[in-house]
Amino acid sequence: MKGIEVRNISKSFGGLQVLDKVSLSAPSGKVTALIGPNGAGKSTLANIINGFTAADLGEVLFNGNNVSKDHNSKRAGRGLARTFQNLELFKGKSVEENVLLGGYRHVNKWLRWAIFPSTKDLGHVQKILTELNLQQQRIQDVSALSFGQAKIVELGRVMAINASAIVMDEPAAGLTAAQTEEIGEWIKGTAASGTAVLLIEHNMRIIMDIADYIYVLDGGKLIAEGPPSEIMVNQAVLDAYLGTD
Repeated sequence: MKGIEVRNISKSFGGLQVLDKVSLSAPSGKVTALIGPNGAGKSTLANIINGFTAADLGEVLFNGNNVSKDHNSKRAGRGLARTFQNLELFKGKSVEENVLLGGYRHVNKWLRWAIFPSTKDLGHVQKILTELNLQQQRIQDVSALSFGQAKIVELGRVMAINASAIVMDEPAAGLTAAQTEEIGEWIKGTAASGTAVLLIEHNMRIIMDIADYIYVLDGGKLIAEGPPSEIMVNQAVLDAYLGTD
């Protein structure tokens, strides 16, 4: 299968079982959402998919290849990208530099490339900055940006990678309504171009608007899965997460 697939992932920290035999798939060309209450294990699963945390049991497959033992940098080199719930930008560098540095996957050549970017690379970055309305902040240090603007920069860095799959951990957190709408449109367009998107998000409006399929995690276990029309009326999901209002 093209995209992301996890099979029977389990993870515990000490005596706490954070994930218990979780399986899901996020195919290419689709927006797959993962929702659930705080502490459900969503970010831990994202870290396992991208190689920042090792699973106790189970497998991670990317485009049909078992990458369970691959380092996170190797997974990124294969085209598996990630945005973070907490910002992970290069402080002390400009908006342009952050997006530029995100566009090169191969760590062993990273320094030479960062110092001597090609005209093609710079042109690609300028196109991204224009698309995300960041041209005015191009030379500004990312540490001086608002949280919402910094989140947009992180999105730009992912765009520069040209990834074939993206795990997005709460991309709409801290954004204005207008920015959230723009992010939603970008995510839909990215999936439509053939990219696999696994979207972890608490903003249910954006989930219901753009997700093709939803998995619901609670207490480390999947309690439901299906299209948005089914999830929004699933009694187990209403009781555990969505509520009845």
